[in-house]
Amino acid sequence: MPSAQPTCAARVIRNSFIKFGWGQTLTKEINDLVTKFKTDASAMYQLQVSRDRPISSSSLSSAVFWEHRHLADQRAVSTPAIDDELEIDLFSKDGTFEAGLDKIRSTSDSTSVCLHPMFGPMRDRPYTLWPIRIEGIWVTLILEIKMGAMDASYSNKYMDRRVTKFAVIDPFLEGKDSRRELLKERLPHILAQGCIQLPHDAIMMEGFLKHDIQESWATGLVAYAVCREFLRRLRVLLYRKGATPTDFLWSEFEEDYDFDVYRESLMAACAHQVIEKSGYNVRMALEVPSKRSENNPAALMHTKVSQPDEVYKTKDYTTRNIVIDIPGPKDSEDPGFFPRTHEEEMPTITPPSTLYCRDASITKLQPTHEPSPREEEMPAITPLNTLYCRDASITKLQPTHEPSPREEEMPAITPLNTLYCRDASITKLQPTREPSPFTAWAEDAETDETYCTLSKKRELEDGEESASKRQRIEY
Repeated sequence: MPSAQPTCAARVIRNSFIKFGWGQTLTKEINDLVTKFKTDASAMYQLQVSRDRPISSSSLSSAVFWEHRHLADQRAVSTPAIDDELEIDLFSKDGTFEAGLDKIRSTSDSTSVCLHPMFGPMRDRPYTLWPIRIEGIWVTLILEIKMGAMDASYSNKYMDRRVTKFAVIDPFLEGKDSRRELLKERLPHILAQGCIQLPHDAIMMEGFLKHDIQESWATGLVAYAVCREFLRRLRVLLYRKGATPTDFLWSEFEEDYDFDVYRESLMAACAHQVIEKSGYNVRMALEVPSKRSENNPAALMHTKVSQPDEVYKTKDYTTRNIVIDIPGPKDSEDPGFFPRTHEEEMPTITPPSTLYCRDASITKLQPTHEPSPREEEMPAITPLNTLYCRDASITKLQPTHEPSPREEEMPAITPLNTLYCRDASITKLQPTREPSPFTAWAEDAETDETYCTLSKKRELEDGEESASKRQRIEY
């Protein structure tokens, strides 16, 4: 029989990947390991009691430690966690602040200053991520700390670090102003014990969270989500190695709150924290608890599935339940169905021996881009009042293909010095629809006609009669 009895009647789901050791007596080392990680295991277990149970400090700190541990460089940020007693002393409204301050107060002599150990990482790392609880509401502090000269007018204490930017992230609307005032009053004295100055000109970053929540029990879940997101952004900055401005860290938290996802992610982080701390002598298993374990599924169940999971198995090999109606000839004329392409609407109007251009963005006589290798090979044969074509596949004035039957039927009406447009939206003299972006209306001296945007008129400066003619593209 095992030397350590199970704590509840349950059955672990059996699987070939998990081999059970029932009947094997546990060694003293294993029993010591169980005792050592009871608190860490509790951090995960309590997250399975109820979805609206307030988050404890052990759960939040364990999860943040695990997230922090997986940064490429853990020295990028400090994530301090103090015990509940000190937290209450420092941040409650019961007049215990001085007693709490004494527990972290620095001592000094003429040659040195001795600090509480939590200030070591805070001083040596550029950012500090510190979730704290004020009257049961979790608030997240983010500090940017840099080396700086002591401001003698601020305090008579030795200071060699300065807070340059900070954010107070409080998601709960009720009492938010009073909590902010409390932090504004006490935080400078707390940081001063680490020789860190919070000057009056430090930039307080606003707008990290755009929406408040109404559930006080969920503030710990939001605090975890904020910490996880800030650490993710640090991970991005570390990957880019300075290529991204640090303002990215302070940008808006762009995410819809999902308390259940936060709780489940928090639970996973706490579980992995125990596994890693144990040297992988602890593992996870899925168990089905009995009634005597007092498990309450209704207290946890909340997520509603609006769409089923997209899983397809053997039975679907012969299933064909997705039907698509193919539109008939009448339906195809309906714009709501598949619209006809421009090529289907265009009559045969393209003459031979002409350069073609589909690029509707070309409006100048000179090209606005560096010529491609194929364009550099083109001979200098372009007349003055001719637009350039960016299409690198067009290299000659004469087509290199045999004229198609549609081209052979085309009357020879092409004047010189004119580029033609393949724009399939140009089909008739009178438009039968709204003009496309590739066409434009132009007023002519003789008649009103629609011209291709690639045709351009060049007036001679000496007043002589224009040498260029615009090819009217018939609709």
